[in-house]
Amino acid sequence: MPLVLLMCSLFFFAPPVDPPGATKVTILSDYENINTFEELVSRFPGKVLYIDLWATWCGPCRQEFSYAPMTKAYAEGKDIELVYISLDKVSQSKNWERFIQKHQIEGQHLLANEQLRADLKENYYSRIEEGVKKIFMPAYMIVDKNGKMYHRDARRPSETKKLWKQLKRALKK
Repeated sequence: MPLVLLMCSLFFFAPPVDPPGATKVTILSDYENINTFEELVSRFPGKVLYIDLWATWCGPCRQEFSYAPMTKAYAEGKDIELVYISLDKVSQSKNWERFIQKHQIEGQHLLANEQLRADLKENYYSRIEEGVKKIFMPAYMIVDKNGKMYHRDARRPSETKKLWKQLKRALKK
């Protein structure tokens, strides 16, 4: 009987073990309440952030995801977090969740609410077209370990070696 209890307690209380080949797709908890870029960055103290602005309907964004495993492999074991900010409409949240799970895009994910989208457009990543600020995608940024913008227009994952150089420099800063 004690052996059965021991085995049951090991089963119920043992930490979960990822099966071989398991991916780490993480949707940030409470992401709906992240209203500014600073709030997002503050969740990763001491980390370099490689931030990907994307949407499920953006063809070039989706093409770049084929390079995500190489970017993840480079970041592995380093103080780098891959953060994916979807600019899909909040009403499309189920579609967004299905997409990242289906494609197993490893990293930290959030769906930008209207306040975060406005903050990004106003203060961080936008271009002016016909007198109006717009966010063009895909877009990439690097934030240094101190939470400061290091590169507002970082290289795409498909520009592997150039991106790795940027990340390496950000780690040294």
